[in-house]
Amino acid sequence: MVDIEAAVIAWITSNFEFHAYDSPPEDRTSAFATVERTGGPRENPGVDHPMVAIQTWATDKGTAYDMAAAIDSKMQDLKTVPGISGASRNSLYYFPDSDKTPRYQIVADITTTE
Repeated sequence: MVDIEAAVIAWITSNFEFHAYDSPPEDRTSAFATVERTGGPRENPGVDHPMVAIQTWATDKGTAYDMAAAIDSKMQDLKTVPGISGASRNSLYYFPDSDKTPRYQIVADITTTE
């Protein structure tokens, strides 16, 4: 089974000008993304359909949006990652952190195969 969080984190970090993590880093002085699986059914032992939240964090709303839009525009490229056979955006919306840090969230529907 594909470790979907690790796969998406590696893909973002290698394809964009910001890093991705599984949780916000202590030093939030630069823009970054976080990735977490939020659900999704397992079809059978060889096929999984994870729902993944990708959050883009920045010091201003415009940058956070630009980061989310960049990821969204290349979402289909996730199929180049071994084990991922499909990816699409379910939704994209503004989702500021409780401390008002600008953040956008993409909910992605991904298909993995073994």
